[in-house]
Amino acid sequence: MDIDRPDTMQIRRWIRLCFGIAIPSLIAVCTVICSGDSRYVSARQLASATALIEAHISEQFEPEAMFDGTWRGMKKALDPHTTFIPASSYRYVDEEGRGSFEGIGVEITVRDGLVTIIAPIAGSHAEEVGLRSGDQVIAVDSADVAGVPADSVTQLIRGPAGSSVLLRIRRPGLSAPFEVAVERRHVGLSSITYSGVFESVGYIRINRFSLTTADEINEALERLTSQGISSLVLDLRGNPGGFMSAAVYISELFLPEDKLILATKSRRGWEKYEIKTV
Repeated sequence: MDIDRPDTMQIRRWIRLCFGIAIPSLIAVCTVICSGDSRYVSARQLASATALIEAHISEQFEPEAMFDGTWRGMKKALDPHTTFIPASSYRYVDEEGRGSFEGIGVEITVRDGLVTIIAPIAGSHAEEVGLRSGDQVIAVDSADVAGVPADSVTQLIRGPAGSSVLLRIRRPGLSAPFEVAVERRHVGLSSITYSGVFESVGYIRINRFSLTTADEINEALERLTSQGISSLVLDLRGNPGGFMSAAVYISELFLPEDKLILATKSRRGWEKYEIKTV
């Protein structure tokens, strides 16, 4: 006798149960999709447009690039604080939030269609070789990057520590571009860009909320307190956000007990979330 074989009646009961759950659910989904709900009408239109493009476009079809454009377009219909991060760029955003990455150590943006260095990071090899704020990157390893999105240029510039990248730079005020080889290194990112004391008033500027922010502000507060500060200014101008846990930690340092720090409520009102000081 096979004692491991399940009872036949039990199997039939499980099959009936699965069908009893799956069939009504499938009917409900089909009913919604086939209804006039504008969300699903738009989704069907997008699927139809994709099929037509794939069938008739003469150039090479790249669905990922097209859908990236779709998501970027969706952002325009949302609030200004909504950001779309492509999967290819999320790694870099995550590294910066954790306070370190491997690269040459520059912050870049796109100005007038040209990749422009905002500033080299202190202690990086980019700073050592003399890259400056305002320098324009026109080529990376001989590849022209004029008009290329900053995310894509970041992928070209970053790489494992110990390797190097050749940049072609156009510097305002110089008659001709020049090339510079920059070594990629492990780069630490400080979330506190400046702290100091002026006439007994302490000042701390926090440029992002990262996983290192709590340790950094504790260190800064200890140093400023030892200098006898009577008040403190926290400068958050230009801070794009980051890890909520870091922002909550800083709030707890300055608020009394049982004070509300954060409250969220869903649009439908059924989901609420609160964080208070302890």
